[in-house]
Amino acid sequence: MTLSNLKGPIWGLALGLMVSFTGPLAADDMLPIADGIPRMGGMTMRADSFSSFDTASGRIETVEAEISADRDRQQVMEFYRNALTALGWRQAGAENAAAFLRDSEALLITISRTREVLVVRFDLRPAGR
Repeated sequence: MTLSNLKGPIWGLALGLMVSFTGPLAADDMLPIADGIPRMGGMTMRADSFSSFDTASGRIETVEAEISADRDRQQVMEFYRNALTALGWRQAGAENAAAFLRDSEALLITISRTREVLVVRFDLRPAGR
């Protein structure tokens, strides 16, 4: 994550909150999508799941991560709703929606469950696609 990705007066607050609640963020604490999104505690990135493409209308990125099925969808969504809002994303649609917008990009979070884990998929697309 770079400070240039945080826009407006919110950047100081966002950085302060992230450091206060999680300690300093290392590269290992971030998912490699959208120039860095915090990884929820206990979450691991699925091997070889990250892909990134540049298109004429913007970048397309996808990554998948896993977290213990002891967590539920609501906990994961609450974490990302708070973290993404602090990073300048705004939730699109209803409060329980898993879509976020920032600048000209949209981030969709999809959660599925297996017996052992929740699989969390992050899809970044140009807004409107």
